[in-house]
Amino acid sequence: MMTEDWIIGFVWGIGTISDARLYIRYHDRELLQTIAETINTRSRPFSPTVGKIGLRIRLDHPFCQKLLQLGWTGRMDKSRLYPTGEIDHIEFIRGYCYTKSVVDTWKRKTRKGDVIRSPRLRIYGSQDIVYHIDQYFAKNIGTTPKKPALHTTKQGDCWVIYYLSIKEIPVLVSILELSQKSIQKQ
Repeated sequence: MMTEDWIIGFVWGIGTISDARLYIRYHDRELLQTIAETINTRSRPFSPTVGKIGLRIRLDHPFCQKLLQLGWTGRMDKSRLYPTGEIDHIEFIRGYCYTKSVVDTWKRKTRKGDVIRSPRLRIYGSQDIVYHIDQYFAKNIGTTPKKPALHTTKQGDCWVIYYLSIKEIPVLVSILELSQKSIQKQ
């Protein structure tokens, strides 16, 4: 069941402000429809261009007001902060990681020089957001604290935390309820 805090995390990751409205773009029309129904808005998903799906919600809507009260600034703000205020942190993190995490494999060498593949979980975002997510995991799940690393691409810079432990990754994937869609193979 999708909670409002899950939706807040989801929007925190991909929402933006355009024309005095919250604008959520995502490829899954059914998910956007469920979000619209859950937050009780009359807005419905639409296709602004071929292959794109979006949902626009007026900023005076109670959900948008709650986002703003929690400190949300939109995905274009590279120094976005983790929410301040009352929120179910694990639900927020699940919603955020729905679009801002990747589970895949990476190659590493053993001491004997053998190359093996190991699982990896990456979570992307602003430095403050990934730091707080990592702190939550360390405190509540017992993961080893990670240091956010700067990730540079053609689209710009962001921060990432890497989970490489074969013991931690299955626990985190289960807790985050990541679907097979988010698990990539290289």
